[in-house]
Amino acid sequence: MKEKHLNKIKKYVRKWKDKFGLQDYDVHVRFGNVSSDRAVAEVSFDITERLAFVVIDEDTEGDMSDKLLEKIAIHEMLELLFGGMRDLIESLYNSDVADQEIHIAIRRLEKLLK
Repeated sequence: MKEKHLNKIKKYVRKWKDKFGLQDYDVHVRFGNVSSDRAVAEVSFDITERLAFVVIDEDTEGDMSDKLLEKIAIHEMLELLFGGMRDLIESLYNSDVADQEIHIAIRRLEKLLK
């Protein structure tokens, strides 16, 4: 992935951060290593401090169209939107259950936003 792609993702993250009402979060976007082999990006956050980091896998290759970059930004901002709920679910169930349920909701919303 190139610097121009990072700049576009930053633009899309700002756009969807605002659309989802996440203006109270300070969101930083950067290149780095992503923990999952299947993920292109991931978000980490502190709901108390309202601070989030979107990490874009620096080894990502292939077609980085504007449509794909925006899709990545939407997904990561939806992850942030549901972040507090994830913490609550994980306090009752394991993280796999939380991840599964959050992603069911995210996929449904992504379909609506197409």
